[in-house]
Amino acid sequence: MYFTSEENFQKTRDLGDAPKQWPYTFDVDPSWKPFVVKTIDVPQPTAVIATMTGGANKARACIASLDGTINVFQVGGLASEAVANPAEIMPVGKLTVGRNPVQLTYQKGKPYMFIAVCRGDRGIVWFNCSDNDAGVVRTLRDSRLIDPVYAEVADTHGVNAGVITVADFKGKKILNYRYTPLHFATQGGAKYGMGKDGTDDFECGGVMEFQGFPFGVSASNVN
Repeated sequence: MYFTSEENFQKTRDLGDAPKQWPYTFDVDPSWKPFVVKTIDVPQPTAVIATMTGGANKARACIASLDGTINVFQVGGLASEAVANPAEIMPVGKLTVGRNPVQLTYQKGKPYMFIAVCRGDRGIVWFNCSDNDAGVVRTLRDSRLIDPVYAEVADTHGVNAGVITVADFKGKKILNYRYTPLHFATQGGAKYGMGKDGTDDFECGGVMEFQGFPFGVSASNVN
């Protein structure tokens, strides 16, 4: 409605709670009503995520369970404009990350790599869900992480580095970690590894404490 035509966009300008005001109720416009294509039993699900690319053949959805299992599914027409066929929605892989993965999030720039925040093991796990290379890529554990519940990969441009920000609920803080070398790509080209000698797997970039209990974090680099 917002991006198709000027006529559709203008319909969204009449905002309100009346059934025929935007957003419409499903009774007014039943074409928007979601419908169930298929139901699959998953034991104790805790988090879900899906790829942003791949179309009907290569798109994948991941469902995490309390015990740390990640079940990977192909989703068929649910990821395209094709008709969703229940027979095409099926498990295609399985891997293990860490106990009680409360959040799955995106590794920016890697369409088939996700990050699991494993509250039960107090760890952050990167994993790949592609058909030929599924598995855990790296794991971050640190004594400073008391109760990680949420994470987000930072946007960096020009000064390039892999930086993840973690919300620590019971620890009452958020923490930054670097997990790739720092590269001043547009400012001379210098590179710096992690840790004192530049060979560590991770580097803590700072801790910010709070009075309350942070349960999420969101940031963006706007140019």
